[in-house]
Amino acid sequence: MIRLVSEENVSQVLTELKEYSTEVDVDFSRKSIRSIGRCAIKVQSAAEISIKILVELVRTKVNYVVQEAVIVIKDIFRKYPDHYESVISELCECLDRLDNPEAKAAMIWIIGEYSLRIENASELLSMFLENFLDEIETVQLTLLTAVVKLFLREPQEGNQSLVQKVIKWTTQECDNPDLRERGYIYRRLLSSDINIAKTVVLSQKPLISDETELLDPYLLDNLLENLGKLSSVYYKADAYFSENQSDLKLKGFTTKEVQNSSFDETALETLQDFPLLVQSAKAGRFNFEDSSVKMGSCNPFHSSSSREFSDFFESNKSSSRIAKTTFLTPFEGKGLEIGGTFLRKEKKICFELSLMNHSLTPLKDLAIIFEPNSFGLHPVAPLDLPCSIEPTALLETSIILDVIGPVKLMEPVNDLQVIVTNNVGLFRFDCLIPAYVLFEESGNLEREEFLSRWKDSSYEEIIFTITVAHSEQEISEKLSENNIFIVAKRLIQGRHVWFTSIQLSSHTFLIEFGLLEQEMNIVIKTKTPQFFPIIKDSIVLILH
Repeated sequence: MIRLVSEENVSQVLTELKEYSTEVDVDFSRKSIRSIGRCAIKVQSAAEISIKILVELVRTKVNYVVQEAVIVIKDIFRKYPDHYESVISELCECLDRLDNPEAKAAMIWIIGEYSLRIENASELLSMFLENFLDEIETVQLTLLTAVVKLFLREPQEGNQSLVQKVIKWTTQECDNPDLRERGYIYRRLLSSDINIAKTVVLSQKPLISDETELLDPYLLDNLLENLGKLSSVYYKADAYFSENQSDLKLKGFTTKEVQNSSFDETALETLQDFPLLVQSAKAGRFNFEDSSVKMGSCNPFHSSSSREFSDFFESNKSSSRIAKTTFLTPFEGKGLEIGGTFLRKEKKICFELSLMNHSLTPLKDLAIIFEPNSFGLHPVAPLDLPCSIEPTALLETSIILDVIGPVKLMEPVNDLQVIVTNNVGLFRFDCLIPAYVLFEESGNLEREEFLSRWKDSSYEEIIFTITVAHSEQEISEKLSENNIFIVAKRLIQGRHVWFTSIQLSSHTFLIEFGLLEQEMNIVIKTKTPQFFPIIKDSIVLILH
């Protein structure tokens, strides 16, 4: 429901959730209250009405309702700091109803963050400190930070004794290493320079956001058009499923195939969220997109040569800027070794994979699954794989990816998790997607639009410097080759300056390159700062 919330329908959704919040089913009620908070975080105009609903729920004095409301209000404060502080007095009247650790931690955070607006903040924190040593780690850590914030904002004698007592507990009487280390950090900060401590502890925190905003708008439109079908359940485009389906049957997947398959049922249960790829493994189909080996629909794969797996990585280096990496060693894969790299060619994202069987027996029932990721990368078609890979055989294939799959914010943001299954077991590996393969051909901005966005105060920026050994012409060519579009080029006081733009999925990046001798100053601007690290890494890679 939260994925469908918008400015137009948020009022109706909140009304519905308000009714759900008072249900007798505790878990259902808690989830409904959390959803009210997510609506407020996702749609700014809904924040005020969400706060009013949450205050009404707090006034019910029902323990689990009050506790969940406190947790949600804390998240709203993190999204909209210095707003809605008037509700804090309502929350402070319900302290005796907070027996849930997460709710306690949320209330303590609110008191510490808004201690200047709470007259008796020191007394309230003292109440929580009475059982400090018996609390769980989350509450203890939050209490420690809240007391330090209180002292830094109001360095009175009473607050000083409070912070000294807490730091003594954390450094001398607590066995938890995280708590003890944080206590030492605060003690050293406070004893060295109070201004530095204020800069560190009271610094402005990044605003939180709702991950549903990362859902690709085109995919969302497709899901809305097919509401009630499997596409809206699995967050996949409707084209992946057959037009006429019943009892969860997918295209090319029949009940008979399931019954006759030797596919490991344990793996099937683990992968139940990926039915399309499971059916590819069961069906035993095989097709190469970029391979010199041509096979039938289900013939065992034999290597055309006995060359080593590492030999393949040494070949064709010019086709990729990043050397091929081993994702899964033979030891981790119980005889299966997997390596590969990412390319962008012919306007497509290609995942070049190599699989080698080091075991003494054939590997059968092969399936490859791409888990949800930050960009929604997913194969454009069902994967057709061989029914077996013979011993010492090397399988090379190219998988075409596109941003059509489910989205989930990863850490780091360019992490791609892949699952490979066969008759031996299920194996998972992570690989980092180089951002430059995601730079789209549609990223060229007109000068007027570029200038307008460059002046937009909502864009955040980073600035860094690198050393390059390329000429002006070589730099221009490297940028153009990687879909970094040159909007304008200038010579300013002996510095060569390029103003460029990049389009990555639905995110736009504005970049200024300034070259003086071999020193390159780079400025990146965007509304999605979480992508700064991967954009910076790709630029460094391209120019080196």
